[in-house]
Amino acid sequence: MYKIIINSFIKFLEENYGITVDEFIELAKRNRIEAKKIVYDYKEYLASKLAPKTLSTYLSVLNSWLDFHEVGIRVRRRNNSRVTPISLDYIPSLDELEYILSKASHEYRAIFSLIAFSGLRPSDVVSLRYRNIMTDIDYDPEKKLYYAKRVPAVIELRQEKTGQWHVTFMGPKAVRALLDWLNILSREILRRRLRLDDKLFIDKTTKKIDDYWLYLLKRLGIPRIRGFRHFRVYSLRKYFRRAVSRLGEDTAEYLLGHLKGINSLSAIYSGLRDLDPQAIEQLREQFATIVEELEGSAIGTREIIDEVRRLKEELNRLRKQNELLVKLIEQVFMGLPHDDWLRVADYINELLYQRTKEELGETLEQAFIEAINLSRRLRKKPT
Repeated sequence: MYKIIINSFIKFLEENYGITVDEFIELAKRNRIEAKKIVYDYKEYLASKLAPKTLSTYLSVLNSWLDFHEVGIRVRRRNNSRVTPISLDYIPSLDELEYILSKASHEYRAIFSLIAFSGLRPSDVVSLRYRNIMTDIDYDPEKKLYYAKRVPAVIELRQEKTGQWHVTFMGPKAVRALLDWLNILSREILRRRLRLDDKLFIDKTTKKIDDYWLYLLKRLGIPRIRGFRHFRVYSLRKYFRRAVSRLGEDTAEYLLGHLKGINSLSAIYSGLRDLDPQAIEQLREQFATIVEELEGSAIGTREIIDEVRRLKEELNRLRKQNELLVKLIEQVFMGLPHDDWLRVADYINELLYQRTKEELGETLEQAFIEAINLSRRLRKKPT
């Protein structure tokens, strides 16, 4: 249990502050106030997930560990059910976010877009492989470019933090940022198309992501600390949470990959927890309704939903047409010798050729009626 709790704290440091445990110990000895803020952020994080008694156990172990390293910090264990954070997160506006993304490199623009527009944890972004996005992101061998087959595009992954499977989506801007990077990666770095197990971001770690974020903010003159609020990489996840909250608590928590959402009754009984294809498509349609608010993209609610509806109608029409054609073909060709098949087929082609495109539907039906009559006459001819 001791090991589990300390590993939890170490992972929190890496994912939220981009520092190792050794770097934290050095920081605590150098700047106790800043280290204490981090420790209380961890306490707030635990309080949102654990019952008071379990939280007390975690904090007791953490205090023991802090004492062992003689950093001079202890966490108060009283009033664990009401934890007030020492530092808060600054959540950017869409305009601020777009400006920052426009100044990032292609690779980091894709990384930050996946965090802000798809809600992924930094630890999951650095673990992404091509197999996680291959459902909707494909490769054109002629153009030697990656392209999106559908938008919103699905991401299917098993989380590093919880080990749970879940899906989220990429709207047009996130897709564009990722495609730009994938084409650079395949053409200029790997010099080949991606294999299923290839990582999308080869040598990236959560610490490198956090370091680049701080560097970018400094280069752009954007303040990182605003009173009690910190503008950190994790602020992008909170930006995503604010946008998807309109879809309801369970759906928003699921898209963020939180256990609360993945194990909710709605996720269990809809099939989302089992990555059921029909449930994923329903969630895709829901996600499409908040794309404009989330990304500020031109393609949003109305256009995507209308396109999905149009494709469904077209699919049903083609399915019915196919069933009709099968029945007609059976009537025309059943019982005829092979040589007469060719005669009937030539006859149908000649009839179709003589009609205009506007009359194609009527012509096709009439052609099969006449072909049926011909086949009947051929059956009656003397052998």
